[in-house]
Amino acid sequence: MGGHFSATLGGAQFQAKCVVEALKVSKKFKIYYLARMINPKYDPTGYKIMQIAEPVGIRRYGFAFDTRKLLNLLREINPDVIYQRGLKSYTGVIAYYAKKTGCRSVFHISSDYNLLPLYLKGRSRIQWLRWLEKRMGEYGLRNADCVIAQTKYQADLLERNYGRVATAVVPNFHPMPNEVLVKSSDIIRVIWVGNFKSVKQPEAFVRLAGDLAYRGDLRFVMIGHGGNQKKYAKLHAEIERMPNLSHLGEQPIEEVNRQLAAGHIFVNTSRAEGFPNTFIQAWMRQVPTLSLGVNPDGILSSEEFGFSAKTYESLRDKLLELADNRELRDRMGRRSQQHSFEVHSPKAAERLIAILDDIG
Repeated sequence: MGGHFSATLGGAQFQAKCVVEALKVSKKFKIYYLARMINPKYDPTGYKIMQIAEPVGIRRYGFAFDTRKLLNLLREINPDVIYQRGLKSYTGVIAYYAKKTGCRSVFHISSDYNLLPLYLKGRSRIQWLRWLEKRMGEYGLRNADCVIAQTKYQADLLERNYGRVATAVVPNFHPMPNEVLVKSSDIIRVIWVGNFKSVKQPEAFVRLAGDLAYRGDLRFVMIGHGGNQKKYAKLHAEIERMPNLSHLGEQPIEEVNRQLAAGHIFVNTSRAEGFPNTFIQAWMRQVPTLSLGVNPDGILSSEEFGFSAKTYESLRDKLLELADNRELRDRMGRRSQQHSFEVHSPKAAERLIAILDDIG
């Protein structure tokens, strides 16, 4: 992994955390977690963390520079199975090592972007590094012993773009919630969770809060890292001026879940995702989802768990519809919770564990 979840907690890291917990429960595996970014103060139970390399110097610009160190660690451990999420040069290094040594490699797709061509725009001194990362990752994608998709759409992309049939489609899974759901009947809390970066389009959520500032019953909450300070300075200044919008910054997963447990509507403005962990977190806490474009396997098209909007104007209108119709909001919340308990509970890990056990 690029990082251990104690050092950096994105969607891929959180799913890796869930996988590690499932592996520990199974008691069938001796587990090593290899990552570039680690928290040296974190003392894990039931597995060992090993740092691949520190992200300093030239390594800041690409994972490919870790190739030698990663290969040395793999030779030291001598694994039977290597499991990895998220396409990067590590994917290729692992597939290469597995072919040379006879161990088995499993790649788990983490985003639709993993399966799309790399388009380089403009001029940059590190364009060749982005190209190298993608090409090494694609070697791994083509040569891994198993490729696991999060959604049927990803499985289709894999076959269409790389001529591979997915070994399995395994949905993301989460621990069952333990928060008490306390939702105000007077103030409707609209939640956005993500790190500030282009693909997440945080400016669209800020625009929503601005356009609906006349609604005294709506409160908008953003959670996540504030992104590049220079790039997002104007957006943060705008947020500071808006009395109906709060940015809580980066928060531990427990606080994110607590905010969702008190929330009424979850909004996603990303251009692309895999299967968002935040969808599952919200659904488990009876929070319907509004999404600007991201609609994995068309799950929001049924309008049972929320709405998928293709334009900003449609997103705004659907938000107002949910805000004004408590019965609809509550019905979608109950349905989404039932669905998440059935499909995205820790039981979903059983198929993944079976795959790792079978090929090991």
